[in-house]
Amino acid sequence: MTDYLPPFADIVAVANDKYLLKALPDTSRPEVWQNTGKHTTLVWGDFCGQKVSYRTSIDLDAKTYACTCKSARYPCNHGVGLWLLQHRATELFSDTALPEWLNVAKSHPAFSTVQFFRQTPSSPIQWKRNAAQRLHYIRIGMADLEAWLLDIIDNGLANAPDKPKGYWMSMSRRLNDSYCPAIAVKIEQLPKTIANQKNWADIVLAELGKLYLLSQSFKHFETLTPETQFDLFTTVGWHNSRLAEETDEAVVDTWVVLDRQLSTIRKRQMVTVVLWGQTTQRFAMLTGIAHSRQKPDMHLMPGVTVTGSLRYYPSELQLQAYPEQLSFETKAHSVAHPLPTDLQAVTTAFQTSILTHPWIAQLPTLLSKVAVNVHQGQIYLQDSQRQALPVNMTSKANWYLQVYSQQAPISVFGYWNGTTFDAVTLNVAGNWIPLKTLPEIIT
Repeated sequence: MTDYLPPFADIVAVANDKYLLKALPDTSRPEVWQNTGKHTTLVWGDFCGQKVSYRTSIDLDAKTYACTCKSARYPCNHGVGLWLLQHRATELFSDTALPEWLNVAKSHPAFSTVQFFRQTPSSPIQWKRNAAQRLHYIRIGMADLEAWLLDIIDNGLANAPDKPKGYWMSMSRRLNDSYCPAIAVKIEQLPKTIANQKNWADIVLAELGKLYLLSQSFKHFETLTPETQFDLFTTVGWHNSRLAEETDEAVVDTWVVLDRQLSTIRKRQMVTVVLWGQTTQRFAMLTGIAHSRQKPDMHLMPGVTVTGSLRYYPSELQLQAYPEQLSFETKAHSVAHPLPTDLQAVTTAFQTSILTHPWIAQLPTLLSKVAVNVHQGQIYLQDSQRQALPVNMTSKANWYLQVYSQQAPISVFGYWNGTTFDAVTLNVAGNWIPLKTLPEIIT
């Protein structure tokens, strides 16, 4: 089954965009492409649709796209279709000279993964001034949030379902203007929770309590430890809020990419990558934001192995980091598996993290040598001690866990939120493959 797929490190780039997945069957057909060609690591072609045509090119080595369409997505559906086509039909791409319309220097500029995730400011002095100004605006937003929360409690949660959409969106926009985009998203999700969840009162009350605690924390910001200050900034949506000299010692290891997520923050694309150190047996979470017309990183895909040093930001969770130096593996690398997982240690670690970081929603979790059992329609992951974790059943790729576990215990990466385990990446024959890409591609 895995032989059918193109290299998972390439095609997984579209895993977080359902629109692109639906468009793949149309944009990857050979009959819609003309004037295809290849020169060293560059491939190109003319996409001929029913009404319009576009010119698309890809640098296979640098993993960059260029297309004449005006799509805000990166990559666009034409770029992904061309990438998939050159994997399936290599005979269509013969070596030839570069066409006149392809400006390599302009369309495919040099890209540095290290600089994208590090994003060191050019002027540290100006950066600190901007940081102080941003903290001022965050405190204004937190003061507005506190007053808004108290108003909800005074009126009672029973009136929450009757609130119009503008009531929630107004507060969300105020928080977004105060450099709190992550909290703005949480406010936008509250009316959806009220409409779709039967126990919405319990969920909303717990969320409002966390938001109130967050607003109170910024009142005593200067008295908190640097680790807690960093966690508060990341909670409201400000990542990389520390300078390089304020971080811990560098950690050198061979890292395996287990997950890559795309999201939008203040109309900019944010890339979050989860790495796992094979020697240190610890996680590292890299966060990079594509500013203006900057392209997001496309190199750190699930399954890719890199060797290099990372520096961890001061945090209670010891997860956030940035790369100091990275070297991509050019050949297959044997991925070391962690020790067999004790599921009791997983739940204990989450409970400990909640005490130090109450706003954490989930923790990255790597489970090794676990079995898959099904009881009354619910999937459970079970360790050798017969302890079990329930799996989030919303993913339609969960049945892959059952298929591969019939041969031997599996290794799977995902996120534990204290209630259910959300499986994200499965280890198949030494390769880490995102679960959500399998059904769409195979069907």
